[in-house]
Amino acid sequence: MPKKVAKFGGSSLASSKQFEKVKKIAASGDRNIIVVSAPGKRYKDDIKVTDRLINLYDDKEKLSSLKERLESIKKEIKNTDYLIRENLDQISERYLDILGELKEDSLKDEIKYIIDSLYYEDSRDYIVSRGEYLNGKILAAYLGYEFLDAKDIIFLDGSKINEEKTEKAIREKIEPGKKYVIPGFYGNQGGKIGLLKRGGSDYTGSILASSLNCLLYENWTDVSGIMDKDPAKDKDAKAYKSLSYNELKKIIENGAQVYQEDALEPLIEKNIELKILNTNRPEDEGTVISD
Repeated sequence: MPKKVAKFGGSSLASSKQFEKVKKIAASGDRNIIVVSAPGKRYKDDIKVTDRLINLYDDKEKLSSLKERLESIKKEIKNTDYLIRENLDQISERYLDILGELKEDSLKDEIKYIIDSLYYEDSRDYIVSRGEYLNGKILAAYLGYEFLDAKDIIFLDGSKINEEKTEKAIREKIEPGKKYVIPGFYGNQGGKIGLLKRGGSDYTGSILASSLNCLLYENWTDVSGIMDKDPAKDKDAKAYKSLSYNELKKIIENGAQVYQEDALEPLIEKNIELKILNTNRPEDEGTVISD
């Protein structure tokens, strides 16, 4: 039967020198059963092997979790990439349908190239602005008008138009007697594409009318003018025949999303008449807004 059990702690087995000491102790007596701890500290700032093994497990567990997350992220990346490509295909199909029905085949390659290039584009403003840009290119070709890119004439300070710089550019670029299609909603923001507020095409039209000293600015939409009630909720809604700019401002301030308020100022300054008309019912009188 064993005569003696001896246990040696981590500090007793921390190094080869400590092992040599243990051997001498084990040999000097009936210590035929020895219990050992893992290597302990060899010096004050040393780390015990057990602590390192705990760290090892924790790091392995973290690595395993990261690998799981990585697999999940890889799947998410794959799914999101699919959605991006699906969006691009649907946008492309939308424009190609318009081109096909208008028999404007000359723009197909350009439209497809621009949409495909959005896959590699990082600028939100540039991506979102391509809706107006591409529609402008198509309409210009269809009407036989010249296409004039908004970035060459509309200059922005933040999300507002720099009216002085913009007016100068408009008068320089737009030649009397020529016809143009110009995209709304975006402009040149320090050499890059910048967006106006949502509904910013109203602002683009207003600043063009103001810069060119027009007598009338027509804004065509899907309702026959400014309505006295929400036509989506009340079928008896009727259009105002005329309003003052102050009356229209009050309607906008009360929450009606009928026109972008910023877009009124260039018209008011030059006393330009604004007419809201219905593209689907061009025979309707619409609403005239003036002072």
